[in-house]
Amino acid sequence: MPTVRRTLIPILAALALALPTGAAAQDGAPAPSASEREAEPGAETGRGADGGDTDTQQRDWPGDPLVAQIQQGLMDLGYDLSVVDGLMGPNTRTAIQAFQQDQGMTVTGEATDAVKRAIAREKFQRTQEAERLWRKARLYLRALGYRPGDGAFDSDRAQAALQRFANDHWLQLETTFNARLADVIKRAAGADQLAQQRLCGHHLDADRYQEAFEWCQRAARNEDRRAQYIVGWMYYYGNGVARDYAAAFKWYRKAALRGDPRAMTFLGLMYRQGKGVARNPDRAIAWYERAVEARKQPGGQ
Repeated sequence: MPTVRRTLIPILAALALALPTGAAAQDGAPAPSASEREAEPGAETGRGADGGDTDTQQRDWPGDPLVAQIQQGLMDLGYDLSVVDGLMGPNTRTAIQAFQQDQGMTVTGEATDAVKRAIAREKFQRTQEAERLWRKARLYLRALGYRPGDGAFDSDRAQAALQRFANDHWLQLETTFNARLADVIKRAAGADQLAQQRLCGHHLDADRYQEAFEWCQRAARNEDRRAQYIVGWMYYYGNGVARDYAAAFKWYRKAALRGDPRAMTFLGLMYRQGKGVARNPDRAIAWYERAVEARKQPGGQ
């Protein structure tokens, strides 16, 4: 008996090495290659492009994975579905129709990628993150001269403002509001000098110094005299940014050379005290005198 066992062991080991692995091996079919495995439904990892849950995408559904993802999304939104199985039954069709009707879509009851994307957008719009992004975007729209009102992004005024923004920037408004559109609106405000000035003043008036510094500095870099003075003031007192007398002097000087009398006064003070620059009483007096003369000019402050 020991002799037979010793003979069988290497034979069984060789057979085991020759067998294919995975689910396909059970049918006697060759194991899929790495590229084939990547192409199979459910092979994705992480979140899908539409923000779908990994769990839903990877699970082995008895039916169509797209139908299963739509079923899960509709359940998350509160539609009358009690099972996620990937099978297209009358309850699933009715729920899709109800969703399409609520969204103003063409009512077909069919499980499509367009329905899946619309569900993902609706789920996003119901999150706290969407509310936070809309508050920011609403402020940027105001700074750009649009009038979104004070309501949510699905209000009539907000919809009208978003549509005007989309038209002005050659955008197709695929949905009422999403993270991509919020980013486009912010970048538009960041590239608009008047919007920069308005946002600088808005945050400054509300004592939100860190946010004010971001927008004031953008305006200052675009040679806005008032913003240059404000950035110098923020550096001088350490409001919204770490106190830095050298940086304060630089921005005060920029504003002063553009005729801002307040910046001239601060330059005189800094030369007199030796803050951010070598102490120089003569230059201090010269800047004080220039400040007095500048205040006499039309528009002097």
